[in-house]
Amino acid sequence: MAKRVRGILALLVMATIWGGAFVVQKVGSDYLPPFAFNMMRAGIGAVALGLVMLVMQRNKDAERPAGADIGHVTPETTIIRTQNSTYWRDALMGGLVAGTVLTCGMAFLQIGIMYTTAAKGGFITALYIVLVPLGGLLLGRRVTRNQWLAVILGTVGLYLLSFPGNGNFQIGYGDFITLLGALSYAIHIYVIDYYSQKVDSTLLSWMQIAVSAILSGIIMLLFENPDWSLLPYAIKPLLYVGVMSTALGFTCQVYGQKYTDPTTASLIMSLESVFALLFGILFLSELLSVREFVGAAIMFTAIILSQVRIKRRAASRGQASPTKS
Repeated sequence: MAKRVRGILALLVMATIWGGAFVVQKVGSDYLPPFAFNMMRAGIGAVALGLVMLVMQRNKDAERPAGADIGHVTPETTIIRTQNSTYWRDALMGGLVAGTVLTCGMAFLQIGIMYTTAAKGGFITALYIVLVPLGGLLLGRRVTRNQWLAVILGTVGLYLLSFPGNGNFQIGYGDFITLLGALSYAIHIYVIDYYSQKVDSTLLSWMQIAVSAILSGIIMLLFENPDWSLLPYAIKPLLYVGVMSTALGFTCQVYGQKYTDPTTASLIMSLESVFALLFGILFLSELLSVREFVGAAIMFTAIILSQVRIKRRAASRGQASPTKS
């Protein structure tokens, strides 16, 4: 229970940090193009988290007994080395897959936030909580009626939040791109759920961030021509999303998902939409119209509704088999 509580708290910290990131990314998009911004963001995050890992490793080395015979080979050490081979293969594959999906999600979000508000971007991105249960269909999991209703409500809420209501039925470019980001993050949740059970949380987080930095840098060199003279103006946003949102936020996500199931994790993480709305009002003076506020309320209702049936069924299974260890 203690580990589950720590996992939930880690996801709450992540949701708060990411809610603030929508505001910061909105500011940063004024100075650097998307992939240049994301390359710098991920690069700062990888360095910051790498330093933390280095300190942690030195502490472990300091705690090792002075007379320990590290080079002595025994059947037990042979098994450990074999396990390490599998471990590092999983770590490499997990970092590549998670980093690639993360790069897509970060890119879609950074592009989308250039053409929509931080508040709307936060709620649209939070739709991954509806997409996660639907993604379970590909894994042979049953989708409940509540979840299907949540999909319908989420679509209605997205319509009210994104369409202006003036007869123009074309979804905004920024809203559509942000929606693709929500899909990417839904896939990312399942990737992390799988590999966080196999690899150390901090290592997996660092590897995916490093992969994202490299991929974003390659795409930047191919398709962008950033004005680096504007970099000083983007330093504060980059430090926040690099250290807080990327290094700390994604580590909290990996750690939190290690002790919670994907749907519960996505529910807690979706609270970033609420924080994005609050921070957008406080720091960017963004205000939702009545129509947009109703759409946001419907979307949040869909987010909660998509989880209700799952929690009840999970509780009933626990009551039905009390002797299961």
